Amino acid sequence: MQRLPADVRRGQLIEAALAVTAQQGVAALTIRNVAEAAGVSLGVVQYFEHKEELLTEMGQCLNLEISEAMRLAFSQLVGPLELRGIAGLRELLGAGIRGLWPIIESSPDHQLLTYEITAQALRQREAGNDSAGAIAAHQYRTMDTEAVAFLDLCAHRAGVT
Repeated sequence: MQRLPADVRRGQLIEAALAVTAQQGVAALTIRNVAEAAGVSLGVVQYFEHKEELLTEMGQCLNLEISEAMRLAFSQLVGPLELRGIAGLRELLGAGIRGLWPIIESSPDHQLLTYEITAQALRQREAGNDSAGAIAAHQYRTMDTEAVAFLDLCAHRAGVT
């Protein structure tokens, strides 16, 4: 079996975990079923220290998927060069949202999964697993960072500060 670079292997395991949880839910996620879905041995899944780290990476992956769709729509906007001021800002923001919505509609399981990851993490934190709350916090920090970056990009392009 060919040895994959660590980042490629991590990506493969995250995709396998997303597939497992899309079908069975976050509560059913185990290292064993991730290994099975990825077609690797249990030892290979040790790229993640613990399940919480894997869940954090899954949430980040889902959030970045949406962010990339907005940026792609923004970059493909080939309208008049006069996308300036408030009217230009509206057009740019609209382009981002229009780029976002097809991703949401085409992957409802992924969208629901973002909420499920957060809900599961918060439930576990309430049950005494303090580190589980960090999953939800990380997920929302990623979303905040991506949203601010997109809004700043739109404002800069429109010349609005």
